Amino acid sequence: CGGILAIYAKKIINHAGATISANGGNGGAGGNSPTGTNNGGGGGGAGGNGGILVLVFNQYINNGTATASAGTAGAGGTGQPTPTRDGTAGTAGTAGTIYQFRVSL
Repeated sequence: CGGILAIYAKKIINHAGATISANGGNGGAGGNSPTGTNNGGGGGGAGGNGGILVLVFNQYINNGTATASAGTAGAGGTGQPTPTRDGTAGTAGTAGTIYQFRVSL
């Protein structure tokens, strides 16, 4: 599970082109086997899960984006001889959740 990013403010301004994010990390690629060997490629790393983004505000001006995206899967490494010994790609993470709470003052 990803982390939690909580923002508590009277006024949150997310300008155009800006991003508030609690995204999961991408998985690393598996290692490649050297040419001329008879080895398999390394498996790709799994993507991290998106986190939880909590916004608590009285006024929210959102011209940008807010995300809690999943991390992507890492590619499998290349084996030798190819393609029969290529490593398996990792799995992608799952998307997180965004909660928004407007409070009156």
